[in-house]
Amino acid sequence: MTETKPPYLLWLADRLEPETLYSPASLADILRAIGRLEDATAAHRARLALSRHAARRGFPAEGDGTISSSAGVPVPAWSGKRWLAS
Repeated sequence: MTETKPPYLLWLADRLEPETLYSPASLADILRAIGRLEDATAAHRARLALSRHAARRGFPAEGDGTISSSAGVPVPAWSGKRWLAS
């Protein structure tokens, strides 16, 4: 079975900055802001799919760095370059 890139990443291809860090949740927030996700349920599904994609593609668990979540907790995040290359 061949794994393909989630459509979420295709929708974001022209919006990601190579050196900026993104977590699955921050990518879902961008998708919601540009109207690609209609509600919180769709955003949750996108976060899960992007998290699975990162794990399956061997992204390092500690991330390329961390960003603060909406709750102020640091979460692992990966560069736009890594997301786009996956």
